[in-house]
Amino acid sequence: MATKKTVFIIGAGASKEANLPLATDLTKKIASALDVRSDDGCFSLTGNDHVLAESLNHVAAEAPFSVGSIRDTAWQIRDAMPQASSIDQFIDNRRGDVKISRCGKLAIARTIILEESQSLLASHGGRLDFRPLEDTWYCGFWRWLIDGCDIAALKGRLSSVALIVFNYDRCVEHYLHNALQNYYEINSSDAASLLHSVEIFHPYGTVGSLPWQDTAHAKIDFGAEVRPPQLLNLAEGIKTFTEGRNLASGELTRCRTQLAEANQVIFLGFAFNPMNLDLLWPTASPRDGSSRKCFATAFGISESDCNEISTDLAHIGNFSPKNVAVRRDLRCKQIFSEFWRRISLL
Repeated sequence: MATKKTVFIIGAGASKEANLPLATDLTKKIASALDVRSDDGCFSLTGNDHVLAESLNHVAAEAPFSVGSIRDTAWQIRDAMPQASSIDQFIDNRRGDVKISRCGKLAIARTIILEESQSLLASHGGRLDFRPLEDTWYCGFWRWLIDGCDIAALKGRLSSVALIVFNYDRCVEHYLHNALQNYYEINSSDAASLLHSVEIFHPYGTVGSLPWQDTAHAKIDFGAEVRPPQLLNLAEGIKTFTEGRNLASGELTRCRTQLAEANQVIFLGFAFNPMNLDLLWPTASPRDGSSRKCFATAFGISESDCNEISTDLAHIGNFSPKNVAVRRDLRCKQIFSEFWRRISLL
């Protein structure tokens, strides 16, 4: 039986292992997607993406918008992307500009769904091929999660884990749903039922729910073809920094409760944006942190910044400094081999 509560905080670096883009790569793709042209009062795109073009036409038809004003907005986003740390940050910096928000979120939703379809997690013939994923954190996480666990104990094991995912993609959910079916030889419905035991949060929303998920959100299969009216609905599930910080949100309250109760917190591919840390821990945790542990990958982050991050995490999460391990030499997939015994659920 699992005796520890573990919370994973997942950033773009984790999805990168499945070939989804980092924030800097996403800004380039967004700029390309919004390189629009308008002819005869409607949009065409250089990339021949008729789904996004028709979706922008729908937005342009709404009062008080026009094709010209939406085209100019798309170009504003395109031209600003080389300056932006992320598309999310740019939309938030321009909060209050409805056209920026609508165009930016449509481009995000369209791009992420396309990236899902080209990722290592894309299903072929209705089945997920796990061989390309063997050298990713998904496989390491799975082995860690089910270590010594038969199907009878699986529900209890899953309930000891929570995931706070800062990405718009549905990689974690998609992987787990398929992994349960493949490994334990159960059907989709039983896998979905088991996954109800896992708390999975997306503070900034997603590009829709997966068909098997029991939510009221717009649904689309992982990496599926999308229709223009559907894209408009999916884009509504994207939140900016400011929207994600809605203090009245029950989801945000549950995120903070999970972190307050966690025995160990593990960051994977997270950029440690101060706004995101403040969202998770608005004040220093009051809980006794002498036995709480924190592990983090920080691949590509400078040594001086890693030292600052370690200090910040110890303070806001109330961890003893000796129990905080921020490793700039580890990719997400390596944390499970490096700390296998220390992060064991048993």
